[in-house]
Amino acid sequence: MARTMIGNSKDSVDDMDLSDTMPFDAVLREAYLFNPDLRAARAHTRAVFEQLPQAMAYFQPNVTASASVDYSQTDTDRSPAVNGTEKSVALDVTQPLYRGGRTLAQIRAADARVDAQLATLADSERTVLYNAAAAYMDVLKTQVTMKVNAKNRDVIARQLQATRDRFRVGDVTRTDVSQSEFRLAQAEAELTAATGAYRSARAVFEQVVGVPAPDQLAVPMSLFDLPESLDAAITASEIYHPKVIAAKAS
Repeated sequence: MARTMIGNSKDSVDDMDLSDTMPFDAVLREAYLFNPDLRAARAHTRAVFEQLPQAMAYFQPNVTASASVDYSQTDTDRSPAVNGTEKSVALDVTQPLYRGGRTLAQIRAADARVDAQLATLADSERTVLYNAAAAYMDVLKTQVTMKVNAKNRDVIARQLQATRDRFRVGDVTRTDVSQSEFRLAQAEAELTAATGAYRSARAVFEQVVGVPAPDQLAVPMSLFDLPESLDAAITASEIYHPKVIAAKAS
């Protein structure tokens, strides 16, 4: 296994600035770099990597050095003062010759933990990128839904105005006006719900990707070639799925 370490909400639809764009591959890149869960997983992976040199340290000698200085002064009434200084230096070097195979076992165990953690990190990356793609599509879907509801609201508002004008000249009844007002209120409610869903999708996008969602998204093209059959998909998952690799390493 290769070991490589790794906007503000608007008050209305008409006020939204659609100048900022971010392509789909850029969203995946931002999620890969800035997602907090992935950054924590990479930090944990670096900690697991440190277990390997710690296990290999038993092949190296252990050196201990110490030094001391003692000073003494003797002064009596019958003799002059006598000063004395004693210095000592000690160096202890130990080299394990045989530890009953424990060193090699610890190295193999640390190496397996590194492989398992790398696979776990790859699984975390897969999950984050999937969530980023889902968040991207949710923002795109709710944005389109919100725009459709806004246009529908505008059309119904114009129809209501036309119905009121016809009511003034006696062409329709008061009931027709009330029905038009009801349809407008319903359209306003649907627009409010769609706007709330859009803002919620943007919040999830920022949580997953790590940066605010742009105001304009494009429908992404497919970046991957799907397996030709179910058996091919199962075979690929048995070989390449990170959880399978982690389980084998453990």
